[in-house]
Amino acid sequence: MITRNRYVAAVVVIVFTSHLVNAQNRAGWVQNPPQNAVYSQQPTVPQSGQIYFPDGQNISPARAPSPAPPQPPPAPVYSQGQTQFQYDAASFAVTELARQVGAVLGQQSNAAVFSPVSIACALSLLLLGARDETQRELMQVLNFYPNDQDPNSIHRQYGRLLQEIASTDPDAYPVAWRRSDRCSDEEDDDYRQESQITHLANAIFVQKDLKIDNNFVHWSRTFYNSSVKNLDFANNPHRSAYQINRWANDNTFGKINQIVSNSISPDTQMIVANALYFKGLWKEMFEKQATGYKKFYPDGHANPSTAKDVLTMAAIGCFPYFDSPQYDARIVGLPYQGDKTALYIIIPNNSSRQRMQQFQQGLTAKDIGTMVSQMTVRKALIQIPKMKISNTINLRDVLQQLRLRSIFNPSSSNLSAMLDPNANQNGRQRLFASEIVHKVELDVNEIGTEGGAITASTIFRSLPSVQIRIDAPFLMLIGHDATRLPLFYGSIYDPTG
Repeated sequence: MITRNRYVAAVVVIVFTSHLVNAQNRAGWVQNPPQNAVYSQQPTVPQSGQIYFPDGQNISPARAPSPAPPQPPPAPVYSQGQTQFQYDAASFAVTELARQVGAVLGQQSNAAVFSPVSIACALSLLLLGARDETQRELMQVLNFYPNDQDPNSIHRQYGRLLQEIASTDPDAYPVAWRRSDRCSDEEDDDYRQESQITHLANAIFVQKDLKIDNNFVHWSRTFYNSSVKNLDFANNPHRSAYQINRWANDNTFGKINQIVSNSISPDTQMIVANALYFKGLWKEMFEKQATGYKKFYPDGHANPSTAKDVLTMAAIGCFPYFDSPQYDARIVGLPYQGDKTALYIIIPNNSSRQRMQQFQQGLTAKDIGTMVSQMTVRKALIQIPKMKISNTINLRDVLQQLRLRSIFNPSSSNLSAMLDPNANQNGRQRLFASEIVHKVELDVNEIGTEGGAITASTIFRSLPSVQIRIDAPFLMLIGHDATRLPLFYGSIYDPTG
């Protein structure tokens, strides 16, 4: 029996401290809370593959009147024959965020893998509580603009997308290549419901005496199912750090067990956290006996002196593929069982570190969508590096380069809609972000026994016409087909990390 295995886990934490300002310097915060929310029902503890947001300690209402109850959710959009919800704007925005963050990180790292969905989710929670310049900057870094969409619309779109990501319902709206004819008569009947897990969680950890606005708590649960937990950073920072790290461990199935330091500052007032875990089994198997060391060229084939020997997996099967003259690049997809997600690899022709950096700078979300839409399923031999990558990324520097700045400044940060106005009537207390940390654990492998259907000698004796060897810098993303969201994204210059 051959097992096709892959997992990726990511956590984002945003650490807030507070700053006291004079009342006359306070920017106005009053703005109507979001209306016409969707998805008011809270999910229960899931079966495999379902969305899960752990329940936390609710904060009692801080003021009256309470928010108007959300409208009942619309009819499900998952079954055939119904009108597809318009995911285009939100998925485009997240993909563009992925491209922008990837372009910055690609200048700094050999293997810059991150979760655009996890980052966008954490920033969207901040957007709920932001006002004035901080709100405008958050909308811009999320690739929404005030003249085009209001924040309420953004939260509704994200709420729908997050429900769909972890849905176990069949994908009713596949990308074009999934609708094309199979390239062989062989069917993969080994699909099991538990062969893919997508697990998403949001949490807000609050200093126990900090008064949070009831509207913020309500809408963060309504749109993002975020739990709110009271901790005592001031008097028991070690215990607080332990509980946050335990939450991260539980929600990444043990893959990420520490996201904040045990010496967390006692001045911490709030931590916003998002965790995303994905595990999938390949639809087309990689044979363990076909894995071996092959050359990988970080600086391109023109510079063989820097080549490295890396473990490389191989498989023959049916893979979506497109060779694009327009972009001077090739794209190949590795579908996961369940027909909902795929790993996409984009490699520029004559790829090298410099070529890949230039390629990323010019790439847009629209370009990625165009390439995916032009893929067709082909019989192919594919060889890709086996990877195990661990990244801890300081997103503060990255986001500041993308012009998110006021939120890090104690004097200009305006997250006033997070705070109870009755307890902060003078507007003297300001929350500002001191840290935004993103951690990713990625494992691409094949685990199994000897004696699979295809041996190493068979693989290299009977070659199909399409042969794809990923042996130079490339772009990878795990795409969720129904929403067109990039769950994970990264530029790989050296697969050994």
